[in-house]
Amino acid sequence: MLCVLACMLGAAFPAYAEEAVDVASKPRVPVDVRSVASRASLDFAEGNFSAAVRGYREIIKKYPDSLYGWSNLSVVYYQMKKLPEALYSAKKATEISPRDAFSWSLLGIIYYQMKEPVKATKALERAKQLDPANPKTRDYLSILYYERGFKKKAKQEMAKAKELGYQPSLGRSSDTSNMF
Repeated sequence: MLCVLACMLGAAFPAYAEEAVDVASKPRVPVDVRSVASRASLDFAEGNFSAAVRGYREIIKKYPDSLYGWSNLSVVYYQMKKLPEALYSAKKATEISPRDAFSWSLLGIIYYQMKEPVKATKALERAKQLDPANPKTRDYLSILYYERGFKKKAKQEMAKAKELGYQPSLGRSSDTSNMF
């Protein structure tokens, strides 16, 4: 029911006063692997997921704390429907950068697909905490809340998503606005 991840491109959680890695002070993609990253991105866009996996794994081999490598690897595995691998990669991304809202959102969507709604909700709530102005996270939460029977919370999240400029794609089945 949730949008395909390619479109996206705290009581339950501890406070993260200290980051595992200071990713903000490092270049997103180190110069010596930028060509590998570009190729992996192109492979992904062309649907050549196996080649994209090889590219992102090459980056991770050289830079094991690469948020870019782990989060993109997770997206590729998700598209390949290899959810355990996607989950592992998304968890690594959240360990590397506990304040990266995209990685938490990614983790939540993967948990949702793995039929673990409580874990999905917690991850998406963390993503919302880190980036409260992201309408897609609010939309995803509205779906989870609705499916879990929390209709009032679902309606509030959908209203906030719309307030933030959320526009459902044509024919998108996850638009919860028609559920209320």
